[in-house]
Amino acid sequence: MKAHQLKPSRRHCLGLPGLVLFALMAVAVPETAQAQMWIEETGQGWFVGRSDDECLMRMDYEGEGATRLDIFYLGEKDLSHMSLVNYNWSIGDGEKVGLSFYIGDRGWESDSVGVSIDYRKGFITTVDEDFLDAFAAGNSLIVLKGEALVDSLSLAGSAVARTHFERCRRQVQKMVAQRRKVRDRLAGIPVDPFKKPEDILLPRPAMPIGDPSLWVSVADYPARSLRLAERGVTGVSLTISRYGRVINCDVVSSSGYVALDDQTCLSLMRRGRFEPAIGEDGKVIEGEFSTAIQWSLP
Repeated sequence: MKAHQLKPSRRHCLGLPGLVLFALMAVAVPETAQAQMWIEETGQGWFVGRSDDECLMRMDYEGEGATRLDIFYLGEKDLSHMSLVNYNWSIGDGEKVGLSFYIGDRGWESDSVGVSIDYRKGFITTVDEDFLDAFAAGNSLIVLKGEALVDSLSLAGSAVARTHFERCRRQVQKMVAQRRKVRDRLAGIPVDPFKKPEDILLPRPAMPIGDPSLWVSVADYPARSLRLAERGVTGVSLTISRYGRVINCDVVSSSGYVALDDQTCLSLMRRGRFEPAIGEDGKVIEGEFSTAIQWSLP
């Protein structure tokens, strides 16, 4: 995303992403096998992690609400995002909020989107190279909502973390490029050149292998939700990869409790298995599947 000059104060504009629901420490990868993310401590509290097609740079801050800062890179989309979440914040999932970010004498503006991650609420926005360069060179990040201070965070150690993050990003970009070359090379080769016309698969949606209601069990009940006797129904829309894996989960109707909604998506992304959707040309394609999970106290 290209930043642009707004004012003499050197503000820039950060992008507005689509809603992203993710579990950064258990990344769902749209490949034939689930990717593992390795985590490396780079010093002064920063961690950098990598899976097959994602990179993560993380800092957990002490203080009121325990703010968590994540910057993560999505290789297939070639985009970087930043999220900030805090146990005390009340921004709603999907809520759009205008924020300003300052590093030294430089400033950026962002229409950010509310998210919930690990029982914390906060926001997510896309970030560009200009912001990341300033982030690595800066001493502190200040976030404002209008004139109100949202948070002030130390960036000590971010330069070393950024170096590791960039090395990870280059590795991911290389792997993504290799996969694309293979896909392009095989694109014109039919899966079965001997298939008879009557054997061609008819178009169909993604179909679950087994009962989706069994992919979420009582054992998944968040401990805090049990103590508070939280219950309800979470409706979700799942994106299914060409390999039959769940690669995205959007909550379309909430149970009324963020913890139950988050656990629904986490469990479905971990355990969901599907027969992939078939397109008009008889080839497997990404598909969508909607379901609802009932949370009842044991």
